[in-house]
Amino acid sequence: AAQGEDEATSAAAAAAVLERRESRRQAEKAAQLQRMGLNTAIAISIHNFPEGLATFVATLVDPSVGATLAIAIGVHNIPEGLCVAL
Repeated sequence: AAQGEDEATSAAAAAAVLERRESRRQAEKAAQLQRMGLNTAIAISIHNFPEGLATFVATLVDPSVGATLAIAIGVHNIPEGLCVAL
């Protein structure tokens, strides 16, 4: 009976170790995904700022050029957004 109890205790300890490892892996993966999301958001912001500035300045000079540029940038952002999303 004592041997069976020792085996059960060992199995429970092993299961606890494996559970902690898996929990640690999941936490590391979540942290990595969060960093990746933040880096992506920063990169897109840096990428989009000059587009917005160019659209603003072009609209000040000639509203029709600004509207055309805004449409072109909008069309450009569709495949860009799909690439980021997928």
